[in-house]
Amino acid sequence: SVYSRAAMIERKIEIQSIELIPDSIVAEVETKENVHDFGYITEDEIVEHSFTIENRGQKTLELLEIEVPCNCTEVEVEQSVLQPGQSTTLKVIFTPKGFKGLQYRDITIKTNGIPEKIVFTVTADIVDEKP
Repeated sequence: SVYSRAAMIERKIEIQSIELIPDSIVAEVETKENVHDFGYITEDEIVEHSFTIENRGQKTLELLEIEVPCNCTEVEVEQSVLQPGQSTTLKVIFTPKGFKGLQYRDITIKTNGIPEKIVFTVTADIVDEKP
């Protein structure tokens, strides 16, 4: 082959550098935080936290699919289509009824931008009484 290693050595071809030019016409997802710890809570408490998602790219960002781990976690999104420069809020509501100990819940959002998947995590330590 013309491009094989042996051909390169025989012809004394050397690659000096490679420059990757990113496609500037994409939707770029930016988040300020991806993890929130509710701390110690009792199983009777319903807790919530809001995450911010921003489109830093030059193309419309679409939140295509939201994967929620169980019925104990609800997700509300203000808007699922963001124009360049816009942001939205993802509200996560966690109902710990029936759970004990340290709990983790990952919420995955599939997008048409970069990255294609965003993962938000909420944690809580569910106790009988707060320390």
